[in-house]
Amino acid sequence: MIERNPTLMQLTSKLLFTLLVSLSQVFLVHAQEIGTSFLIPEYDRAEMAEYDKDAARLALIHDAGGEKLTDIGIEISENIRKSIFNALIAINQSSVPEAKKVTTELNIHTRQKPYYIGEFIVVCSKETSWTRPLKKGNPQIANEEVNRLIEKHKLSISNYNEDNNSFVVSAYPYLNVSVLASKFSRISGVDMIELPEVGQSEHDIFAKYLGHQSWELTFVKYNSNQVTREQEAEEKWSFRVESDGKVSYIPRP
Repeated sequence: MIERNPTLMQLTSKLLFTLLVSLSQVFLVHAQEIGTSFLIPEYDRAEMAEYDKDAARLALIHDAGGEKLTDIGIEISENIRKSIFNALIAINQSSVPEAKKVTTELNIHTRQKPYYIGEFIVVCSKETSWTRPLKKGNPQIANEEVNRLIEKHKLSISNYNEDNNSFVVSAYPYLNVSVLASKFSRISGVDMIELPEVGQSEHDIFAKYLGHQSWELTFVKYNSNQVTREQEAEEKWSFRVESDGKVSYIPRP
């Protein structure tokens, strides 16, 4: 688990500010291929942050197209992420009763695992010396390969732990952490990569592109079987979101 400290809290505040600035530019989107184009009237900051993560994970799944996450690129398609984000917010803002249920009542969001998008921990060997600047409070690292990755992907380094010579790498805009972490793991001096520990989620969201800048979003609530310890879909709600933000509930057959 990642322990909180003042440095990480400052970083989190900075990332949240960057998030809100970025999302304020998403309200009116004109995507070239896949996108939506409607104005979002009002919002809650915490909800915005969660739906931004949802959109990034769903866009990552869309980008993968059934392939392994390690076989695709690091960047997440921005126009797809924005389009899904707007569709999610449209459902959140909708007066459709089923939409209110999955958002306000059940607060359904995407699973974190295995679609990691935000951060991971890099654990270095005790002999690794290029982490020394972090010990002195300098966010820069004395390793050109690491610094190139930081600059190229706009990464942030924080939460240095002297006991195990480790640090946290954070990404925003969100990235395909599976590939990014793999690149870090091959750098000389890195012992291992740790992904954030997450519990088993009782809900998830799936996105299907319908064409004509429209999406079908399905919200799922799972029921954990205490005998088999497996999760089964307890209930599903599907919605069609048009490019103008119109939301229609799709009844289950």
